[in-house]
Amino acid sequence: MKLIASLGITQRLYLVSALVCSSLAAVTVYAWSNLGSVTATARQTETVRVPQLSRMSQMELNMTRASLQLRHAILARSPEEQAKALADISTRRQLIQEELDGFEKHLSTSQGRQMFASLPAKLQSFWQTAEQDIRLLEAGQKAEAFAHLAEQTVPKRNEVLAVLEPLVDYQTELLVHDLQDVETRTAQIERGLEALVIGCIVLLLSSTFLIGRGLRQRVGLARQVAERVRDGDLSPVPADERRDEFSPLLQALQQMQSGLSELVTQVRGSSESVATASNEIAQGNLELSSRTEEQASALQQTAASMEQLGATVRQNSENAQQANQLAQGASLVATKGGHVVGQVVSTMKEINEASQRIADIISVIDGIAFQTNILALNAAVESARAGEQGRGFAVVASEVRHLAQRSAEAAKEIKSLITASVERVEKGTLLVDEAGATMDEVVRAIQRVTDIMGEISAASVEQNAGMSQISDAVTQMDHTTQQNAALVEESAAAADSLRSQAAGLVQSVAVFRLSEQAQQPAAAEFKAVAHKRTFQPAAAANAGWAGQERRSAERAQNVVRPEFKASSAAPVAAPRAQASKSAATGTHDAQWESF
Repeated sequence: MKLIASLGITQRLYLVSALVCSSLAAVTVYAWSNLGSVTATARQTETVRVPQLSRMSQMELNMTRASLQLRHAILARSPEEQAKALADISTRRQLIQEELDGFEKHLSTSQGRQMFASLPAKLQSFWQTAEQDIRLLEAGQKAEAFAHLAEQTVPKRNEVLAVLEPLVDYQTELLVHDLQDVETRTAQIERGLEALVIGCIVLLLSSTFLIGRGLRQRVGLARQVAERVRDGDLSPVPADERRDEFSPLLQALQQMQSGLSELVTQVRGSSESVATASNEIAQGNLELSSRTEEQASALQQTAASMEQLGATVRQNSENAQQANQLAQGASLVATKGGHVVGQVVSTMKEINEASQRIADIISVIDGIAFQTNILALNAAVESARAGEQGRGFAVVASEVRHLAQRSAEAAKEIKSLITASVERVEKGTLLVDEAGATMDEVVRAIQRVTDIMGEISAASVEQNAGMSQISDAVTQMDHTTQQNAALVEESAAAADSLRSQAAGLVQSVAVFRLSEQAQQPAAAEFKAVAHKRTFQPAAAANAGWAGQERRSAERAQNVVRPEFKASSAAPVAAPRAQASKSAATGTHDAQWESF
């Protein structure tokens, strides 16, 4: 037992495997050596005894059938039936001979050979007698053949059957003896195998019990170490002096216990640092929240100013559009005036041309009056030459001359008036030309004013659109700043929750019992961190915040605060921390990072 206890688990398993293999080898050798003879006897029974007995039985059957077929041939009513019976007799004779040869070939005992020695002669005598019956039958002597069958052939057949019967009995005895031998040896093998199997089972169970007890002891030691770790006892365990396959496991558990002790020491210090840092983060978030709210208020004022400026720009744009429309109307009126002045200039030119034509006509009339006056003068001269006959004609000529002079004077006066009128018309034409040029300049000036007003109107529209975009951007910035303010407050609440969770973590880690060397540095670090921790009243007031309003009166009023659920800060007895410390604000972390 001491030798087995000093072996390792692998060596014990090797030893058990070797014992089991040796037992199986012994069982196999025993079964092989005994089953060989049983198999040989069974094979002899199968290949010799049973076929020999079958041959004897077949010979008896064929002998009986041959004699019956011979009787049937004698009693046949037709040649076909007779020929069929004779053919069957010939076939059975061949079968009997084959079985006889096979039986003689497989005889293995001297007694069997002695019993078989008289059988061929008896069988030959039977066939000779049967051949005589067949010859009588072929000669048509059925009565003689039947009498010969009853007197000679049947007794010969009975002699053959008398020899076959003891042979069948002897073969049956041999078969029964072989079967009994097989049964006896099989029972012996079964008892031997049962004894060997029971011995193997006892050996295997005892070895398994010893190995299992050793495994339970080693596993129990490992379980004790694990239970101490489970209970928070991280103090060193006594060293294991045994060296087997569980030694690396126990060493690994001891190293794990030592590593956990160092880890818990570090976690204690880190959790205190996290508590201090979370307090500072909470205070910083409060300040950032206040500044963000002030920025949101300033952005709201900026948005209101931008809206007023946008309204002014929109009013200017509308006024510019109205001025543009008025300038376009004035341009159209000036253009129409220019067209009217042009028509007046054309009319004045036509009047000037008509005056020129009238002057020309007056000149023609003046010429006609002058010529009439000359003609009247000539007529007066001629009437004077004529004397008394021409006195009446002279009076007429004098009147004509007088009329011609008056016509010439009137023509001169009309000419002078027409000339004065033509001069005035020419002056009016010049003035109208100057007025037309002036109207053209006015039209061009008004067109330029219209273009400038159009540009001013377009610029006002673009400025209005730009101011709208700026107002939208400022409004979006205001909305984003307000959201950021809410997120900062959520971050402050998350920092408070983180501080509570850090306190819970410190309490959870305090469950572990460490060695004195590990506890002293942790206690010193705890005191140092506790000495550094200074909580302001604002932080203390915010520690129990559960979603109420904390923003100032100057804050933006259109902020929609997302719903916040403060996480529980209850201490945890076991070292199972919450899955995520930022679960309450996990939805807004990406937004805060983008901000």
